[in-house]
Amino acid sequence: MLYEFLESSDEKSKFQELIESYRSDFQNRSRGFELPNVNYIGCFQKTVKNYESLDSQIFVSIPVKNQAQIINSVMTTLIENTNQSFTIGLLFDNCDDESERVCKDFFKANFRNFGKLSQVYFIRSLGDLFEATCENILLLFCSSPYFVSMQADIYLADKSFFERSLKGFDKVPNLFALSGRAVILLKHKSKFYSTIPSLFVGLRRVIGILKLDKKQKILGPYFRGLKYFGDISDPPKTRMNFNSREFQTIFLGEAVIRGPIIWRSEIIKQLSGFNDVAHVLGRDECDMSLRASNRGYVVGYLPTLSYSYKEMGTSRKKRTVEVQKQLSDREKIAGQNPSDLSLFWNNQLELNKLKNFSKRKVFLN
Repeated sequence: MLYEFLESSDEKSKFQELIESYRSDFQNRSRGFELPNVNYIGCFQKTVKNYESLDSQIFVSIPVKNQAQIINSVMTTLIENTNQSFTIGLLFDNCDDESERVCKDFFKANFRNFGKLSQVYFIRSLGDLFEATCENILLLFCSSPYFVSMQADIYLADKSFFERSLKGFDKVPNLFALSGRAVILLKHKSKFYSTIPSLFVGLRRVIGILKLDKKQKILGPYFRGLKYFGDISDPPKTRMNFNSREFQTIFLGEAVIRGPIIWRSEIIKQLSGFNDVAHVLGRDECDMSLRASNRGYVVGYLPTLSYSYKEMGTSRKKRTVEVQKQLSDREKIAGQNPSDLSLFWNNQLELNKLKNFSKRKVFLN
């Protein structure tokens, strides 16, 4: 078995062609907006004697924007807690820090020791793409059955999340996605409809304060009308505390948010990826959930031990004048190209009610 950083001209040409095709497609979909240049850099890869890459079950997509301070620890936590064969895709989104160099040095020193990790792709953007576009470009490199959305500030400290997720996909044939963070409503219900579930949310928090250490949060009962159900912790001040039953339960809902989210790759490709024209930064996963729902698929929340610190989140960091201008330009284009989710919010599109939500929960055991 070989361990090497592949950056041959043939390999670069093949992947660069995919990227250029995507940039052209984006320009057509947005009616003229041109994305910045994006370059395929190379790939750490384990190969067998015939030089074919090893198969992986899971492709982990990680857009990186100036995370040199924590990216090594994020990578280490992910790798140490993944027991399936997997691939990582890293897209350095116009970084002006040492994130790319730090990652290269990290994998150069350690890649051969990561037995389950088959490949690590490196892609670099010369202007800000923002998260949804990064995800779509990384999806071009995915040949695994499952595609995982992960932010570069998330520590996945859970050896069982992927194993439990794959079990859930086997158990629920029309399951499209599982979030380790939360499920939400796509559209807020009336004030009257949401009153009772809100009372239960308040009650569970009171019970949590009485029963647990103040640094712990509990999940509590699940009602379909909750506008948000999932991780309500605020690290390092508070952490979630799940019981064994909750840890083996999929809570079905209308939309999933934030990573880690594990998607069926085949379906996400059938849906043509994230609508990154209409959703530049956020709500792209909700739009994806809605479009999948209207094809008869369901999504859910599977509790996981993962955490991130607010101050390290990319969207919370101060933007330069140039980056803010790029974001404003993209938001202007988004306003001119409403998504299915935008139409749904404006009562111009119905949510398919099929049998998607006949169950509230699915138990893995």
